[in-house]
Amino acid sequence: MKHMTLLFITSVLLLASCRNATPQVVINTVEVTKIVQVTTTSIPAITLTPSPTLSIYDESATRVAVAIGTPIKATYCYELTDTQRDLDNCSNQRRIELEQHMSELVQKVGERYSLVYGESNPFREFQMEWEDFVRRECEFRSGHTFTEVDGVSQYVGGSMALTGYNECLIGKYEDRLRELQIQLYELSI
Repeated sequence: MKHMTLLFITSVLLLASCRNATPQVVINTVEVTKIVQVTTTSIPAITLTPSPTLSIYDESATRVAVAIGTPIKATYCYELTDTQRDLDNCSNQRRIELEQHMSELVQKVGERYSLVYGESNPFREFQMEWEDFVRRECEFRSGHTFTEVDGVSQYVGGSMALTGYNECLIGKYEDRLRELQIQLYELSI
């Protein structure tokens, strides 16, 4: 009975307070989601990847590379080195070997360009500019330089500068030899 009385008093008070109050509108948004079904898909252990499609340029470059063959192979003697002097000698030997290949290939490419340009062949000038640029760049990178003192060429650089200089030239020569091989092949087509 106590509950009934309390409920009645509460209802009367609520009604009395609602009569004097302005009505308020309250909008509640409720989102309801329902999980219908959960499925799992097994992933095969080996996924098949499609073979890449090469562009026309890549296909032609691949044909050129196959036709030319592998670049000039290195004959390194580094496995037998114990001292810095041995490293210097090995790198020097490889650089000289590549310079000989370079001069032979430059001669052949120059002859091909002479057929096209005649006496005004710009290839030899470009090659000399390339050689000068590469020599200066490798000197800068390695710290290996020669200076003239009283008409005598003197070496300036650290203990590993000569090997660093030769290795820089070796990398540049290998790249240039490959470029010249491609040019010679394309000029002979």
